[in-house]
Amino acid sequence: MKMKQLTTRKLCSMAIIACGVLFFGSCAQDGFDDESFETSVRNTQVETPTADKITIKQNTSGTEQIISWPVVLGAGGFECKVVDESDATNPEVIFEGVVDGCSFRAKREDDSNYRIYIRALGNKKYNNTDATTTTEVAYSTIVKPYKVIPSGTDLATFFKEEQVPENTIDETTKELVAIAYNLEAGGTYTMSDTVSFGNRKVLLYSTKAGADIKLTGEKNAHFQIQNGFTLRNLRIDCAESSALGLINCSDTPDESVPFNESLFTSAATKGDYLIAEPIEVKNCMIKDLKKALIASSEKSAWCLLTLTIMNNIIQMDNEKDYFLNFYGTGSGKSSAFKELLIQNNTIYNLQENSSQFAIRFGNASNAIKLFGSNSNPEVGRFKWRISNNTIMRVFAGKAFGNNLPNNACVINIITDNILIDDLQIEKYALGNQTKTAYNNYLFGIISNVSASDAKFGTVMDPGIVPPTTSLDLTQKNGGLNLTPSGEVFTSGAGDPRWLK
Repeated sequence: MKMKQLTTRKLCSMAIIACGVLFFGSCAQDGFDDESFETSVRNTQVETPTADKITIKQNTSGTEQIISWPVVLGAGGFECKVVDESDATNPEVIFEGVVDGCSFRAKREDDSNYRIYIRALGNKKYNNTDATTTTEVAYSTIVKPYKVIPSGTDLATFFKEEQVPENTIDETTKELVAIAYNLEAGGTYTMSDTVSFGNRKVLLYSTKAGADIKLTGEKNAHFQIQNGFTLRNLRIDCAESSALGLINCSDTPDESVPFNESLFTSAATKGDYLIAEPIEVKNCMIKDLKKALIASSEKSAWCLLTLTIMNNIIQMDNEKDYFLNFYGTGSGKSSAFKELLIQNNTIYNLQENSSQFAIRFGNASNAIKLFGSNSNPEVGRFKWRISNNTIMRVFAGKAFGNNLPNNACVINIITDNILIDDLQIEKYALGNQTKTAYNNYLFGIISNVSASDAKFGTVMDPGIVPPTTSLDLTQKNGGLNLTPSGEVFTSGAGDPRWLK
């Protein structure tokens, strides 16, 4: 059995880093190791929480599982272990140690089986003895498809005839379960029109071998959402579509879609439709994207909690539009997202876009008020991270951000990236934000890196020439080789796929 041990101290350090970098959770402490806390439970054998009391959540990026349970009075810690049982012949212990609180984190991957072990330990100071039982919880990230869509299907036709069922709650994680539609590995699909899921959380995916989707509807071929949505392990050809975005929020939401004030009760601006479940693009190759990857509606205002763009190769052919478009709604309100993770991607554009901004809100002040008030914009209202990406010409002639909050309420982390001909990063990471930037390498071919942008990293030629042709979806990594050279390579900056 493979084993990887983490001590409690390392665990807490990892959780603290995760709180500052991934923005979710903490190494929760219940206070029973604090000398100032006097428990009335003494001379007792403590009991381990039962399986129904143990909660398993994932962080926004899906890279960690967060295991927690209620306080056990009289306990002096918990003996915990997590085993990855995906390979039954060679299970891997991914965490083992004593936890001094009521939660801990371990790595999480898609398509995996885990078993979690927890046993309460007595607080020796009060003569409490250890529990005799260990609770086991089996937990799987392997998706069971609701339906397999046959190769050769037009997805627009399929979903016009399909009634997507209501979502259920997972008994183990207590999270909303996506309705999973599986595309056959190696299969080919077309999309001639809009694919709309109504107010349902949906996963559209294939296995790691991937499947191909060709958009054929010029103006309307896109995914229209009102709830959480994930694209995973897909190769998507967007060359024939000029829709507002590959993923668009609905112009005409269902009455069942909640408003932002239902979750953010102190919001000064109300009436934005809310998507609280994650929107994700993971492990995809996207070719000839003419407009935005993700866009709000032109007719309705949307408040999105979480966007994750991870492990993709995205090639744009974008001359006059945005990459993330939350600009106009036509409703007099503003759309915005709260949390953003862009990690482990290669993103490049064939055009020298000088017309629009890479990431744009409609109004910075209104965006702040969707989640609270302008009078007290707390740190952490917005949590954005761009890390370990190779980003080229996004965009070469227009600023990286516009109408974004210039306020300490934005935690903005930019680390370990290669940025080539990406103009005015300073307009995305604004002066009053709570910023962290390190191990970034910036280089200008079309125009020199400005002094304002140079403060975000090192100005250096990474030894990469931005591609000038479309992705070849039949080739591994789209036929690209973007391995950096010299110091940039040894630093570990950029998309990790080029560093292997």
